Amino acid sequence: MFINDLPDSVMENSDAKMVLFADDSKIYKTIRTTSDCMDLQTSIDRTSIWSCENKMLLNSKKCTIVSVNRKTQPTTFSYSLGGLPLGKTNCEKDLGVLIKSDLKWDAHVLSISKRANNALGYIRRGTTGFNHVDTRKVLYMALVRNHLVHASQVWAPQSVHLIKQLESLQRRATKYILCLPYDTTITYKDRLLKLDLLPMSYWHEYLDVLYLYKLASGMLSLKLHDFLKVKQPLRVTRRSNPSSGLMFDIPKVRTVTYQSSYFIRTARIWNELPSSIRLLETLCQFKNSLLKYYKDCLKTIYDTDNPRTWKTICPKCHNCSVLVKQSQCC
Repeated sequence: MFINDLPDSVMENSDAKMVLFADDSKIYKTIRTTSDCMDLQTSIDRTSIWSCENKMLLNSKKCTIVSVNRKTQPTTFSYSLGGLPLGKTNCEKDLGVLIKSDLKWDAHVLSISKRANNALGYIRRGTTGFNHVDTRKVLYMALVRNHLVHASQVWAPQSVHLIKQLESLQRRATKYILCLPYDTTITYKDRLLKLDLLPMSYWHEYLDVLYLYKLASGMLSLKLHDFLKVKQPLRVTRRSNPSSGLMFDIPKVRTVTYQSSYFIRTARIWNELPSSIRLLETLCQFKNSLLKYYKDCLKTIYDTDNPRTWKTICPKCHNCSVLVKQSQCC
């Protein structure tokens, strides 16, 4: 059943917005004053009226309020649905991602790590007779790694301890795939090279950049110019510099949360990519070249003992990892 008319019906003459995905709907609004809270409550009331008129009653027990902010004294308000108070929570799952009110991702990383670890244990127990490396690799990528990359553009960890948490799972998985003992002397980097896999931190970056390319090329409905300003046009003209290609202006940031957000962190990575990659016009060419770039980074830059090389851009000083490898940074 399609209910695409719902946002237009209940958001009229309101600054609040509603987004839909299947039977999941969210109403959101920037709250600065109590009047903003009242406007949001009006939108909730309209939603309740719409559901009654269309015989699609909402279950208030399954509806929650999440206030996303970093303020010490946020504006508070008691919201209700159909006269029943709505519960408040600091953490709520939205399309498979745990959203916390402080926008920290430790709870989500812990959750997906547990699920991926359970999946890895399941395939280990069920494939004791499987000795073919390619078969084990396919099982890992299909049943385990997918847990670690779903919607990673939103939550991809930028702190050392969370990166370690995800990487430790893939470390164990590489031993399983290669049928190696727990105390093997083959390093994690060598195992990755042998299996033609990337570290999880690099794989998250690869997916980030790939998504940004799709946005910049108009392959997705999201409007990139609402989030980033372009330094140079996507297509090279006579007046533009043919050696640089598309680049983005990086806005000044005041908080670590904003600095670690998708568009800021990915724009930094994009600007450091070789121009030969940024200038590619087809998705297939871009994917292949970008993957080769990260594989080269794994061979020449990645150091399991140096956290500054776990990303192609140092999370603290934003220097390129090539420079970090050559000399100390930050």
